[in-house]
Amino acid sequence: MNPKVKTTPKNVDEANWALYHSKMNLPQAADHCGMTQKEMKMTFREFLKYHPSKWDSSVTGPAEAPSAWGFAMIQETHGGF
Repeated sequence: MNPKVKTTPKNVDEANWALYHSKMNLPQAADHCGMTQKEMKMTFREFLKYHPSKWDSSVTGPAEAPSAWGFAMIQETHGGF
């Protein structure tokens, strides 16, 4: 926790939106608004209740594709198992 930063609604809002859009990680967001990581985590969970994810899982392809590609790359680079 950064004791020089005063916790204000504006700082908390900025930190929550940065966490929501993955622009900051939790320790950075907590330092940004002068909170402990535990306080930031509780605040962000409350934020998520009123800001659900806009990500649509039906748009993306099958989840197996990246891992299957990674497995093929391992076999190519290491000569298989």
